[in-house]
Amino acid sequence: MTPKPNDKMLSYAQSLDKADAPPEDMALGSYFAQKVTLTCQ
Repeated sequence: MTPKPNDKMLSYAQSLDKADAPPEDMALGSYFAQKVTLTCQ
């Protein structure tokens, strides 16, 4: 699945400096990471 972060998340992520970090419980990367489903047969 292709990630589709909302405008609020995009703005927040773009506002962070390299030295900044979001709160650990926010899981910011999960808003931007692709997801795959594997099916073994």
